[in-house]
Amino acid sequence: MNVAVRAVLGRSRFPGRMSGLGKLAASAYRRDVSAPFDELTAGRRAWIARAGLAELNATIGRPGRAAVAARPDLLARVDQHAAAIRDSLGGALLDPVALAGYSAAIRDAARDAEDPLDDWSKPSWAMLRLLAVCSLVP
Repeated sequence: MNVAVRAVLGRSRFPGRMSGLGKLAASAYRRDVSAPFDELTAGRRAWIARAGLAELNATIGRPGRAAVAARPDLLARVDQHAAAIRDSLGGALLDPVALAGYSAAIRDAARDAEDPLDDWSKPSWAMLRLLAVCSLVP
């Protein structure tokens, strides 16, 4: 599988935490596509990106929203992260491919820092940033 697609899907990032949709997207990609990510059609790139974002929502978004509900102080921090992401990606209209690529870079950095991305009692910068990505998904 192409490295760019692996990054978008999150494969090899946290393999034990991939949900059904992420596994389906990964297996469909392995079967049907052998081109580099940037050579895929826009529709195929968007489909792969949405699958990766759905996986992100399952692993970070849902537990993160529960943590924010229990700790309202986190909401302001997530909002600040969302504003920073909007600024760095060029505005209010963010497409799934840009958000998926951005989240893949954050997951890579978290993996390199050995951040398990699962302690919502003390959420790391990466956890809050990824939760902000989830809040920006159209």
